[in-house]
Amino acid sequence: QARGVVIYQDSDISDIKARALAVQNQLNQENGSIAANLRAAALRELKAQPYAIWGLQHNWLDMENNHAACTFTKLTENKVPLKGGMHPSG
Repeated sequence: QARGVVIYQDSDISDIKARALAVQNQLNQENGSIAANLRAAALRELKAQPYAIWGLQHNWLDMENNHAACTFTKLTENKVPLKGGMHPSG
C-alpha cells in the first residue's frame, strides 16, 4: 500500500508569508485600521507548489542500503491556495 504526505518547500512558504504580510500591512495602513483576520487580498498571496513524498508502507526504509525508499513528486503544475490566519506573535 502506498503512503505519503503533501509537502511544500520552506522557501515557498517563507516567500508567500512575506508577500501576504506586506499586502496585509499596506491595506491596514490604507484603511487606517488593523484587521483582526487576513484580508482577502493577503489571502490571495497564499499559493504554493505542492509536492508529495511517498513510498510503499512496508518499505519506507531500505535497511540494506541505509536510506529512505521513497519518491519526491510534483503533484500539479499549478500553485494551490493555502489557508492562513493572523497569529499574535506575527
